[in-house]
Amino acid sequence: MHFAVGLPDWNSLESVRYAHSRLEGGALIAFALLVLFEVWAHLLEDEDKVRARWFEKIGLCFFAIAVLAEIVAYPYGERNDRLSADMIGSLSATTTQAEAKARKALTDSGTAITKAGEALGKSKEATDAAGKVQREVGAVAKQAVDLRLRIEAASKKLDDLDEDIRIQGPRSKLLIDGEKTFVEALKAFKGQKVIMVTCAPRQSPVQTDEEYEFELTLLNRLVEPRPGSAPGAGWDVRTGGPYGCKASGWDRGVWVMYSAPALKAAAEALGSALNKLKINADTIPMTGPASEYARQKRKPDDLAALFEVVASDPTAIYILTGEHTRAFNPWPKP
Repeated sequence: MHFAVGLPDWNSLESVRYAHSRLEGGALIAFALLVLFEVWAHLLEDEDKVRARWFEKIGLCFFAIAVLAEIVAYPYGERNDRLSADMIGSLSATTTQAEAKARKALTDSGTAITKAGEALGKSKEATDAAGKVQREVGAVAKQAVDLRLRIEAASKKLDDLDEDIRIQGPRSKLLIDGEKTFVEALKAFKGQKVIMVTCAPRQSPVQTDEEYEFELTLLNRLVEPRPGSAPGAGWDVRTGGPYGCKASGWDRGVWVMYSAPALKAAAEALGSALNKLKINADTIPMTGPASEYARQKRKPDDLAALFEVVASDPTAIYILTGEHTRAFNPWPKP
């Protein structure tokens, strides 16, 4: 049936089967509708002959559709048989080739098994040699790990030593290195009154160069900065006279003292900012009324007299600067 070559879905077995099944299904549906309309026409023949005639005509139309679908489906059926036969032949040829390859593979596998036996014997020797090498490598690796751990421990000790040396260096340098962080932590308390006092007369032989440089650097980082100068926190900084704290054995480095609860936040911020730079600073609340006895019985520059002054002043934070402790041990612990 050469005329059928022009039909759609003609060269694919799957397409041919699909078209054939759709056409056969359509024909069956048309036949079913033919029967249905014929039954309706028969039932209405006595009551309504006009409608019965229409149902007969509609049934004839479905009959025509069914016959047409069968006619179109026929070449698809023929094509389906032809393509199926071709596929079966192709599969048969493929199966024959596969059997030949399987026989060859079976022969080759026998040869491979023989060679594998030979290789197995050699592999045992290689395994023994590899095990020996692995044990030697493991021993070397353990030595390398031990060496790396010792190097890391030594490196940590060097880092700790460098940090200890840095902390023991001039406090003014520690403050300058961290001045940005220090100033930012205190800007929230701009305008806070602070009085700086020392353990010895300023710029005297009793006051060391390190103390003086640190006191001057700390003062410049607390005050309101001038254009072109180092950054400052904008506090109201004042200075007080020297106190005899060295004679009493006091060597805590820096004390931040206050009395009123309203000063606590600013005082703790100052002490914490110094401690973050590894500058040993103790934050101490001084409470209780000032004692007139302290005024009369103690010298004006006595350390205990300073504590009385702090306790009686609810407006200012007092900073007492003394010798460098050369260690970092603040109170309370940060």
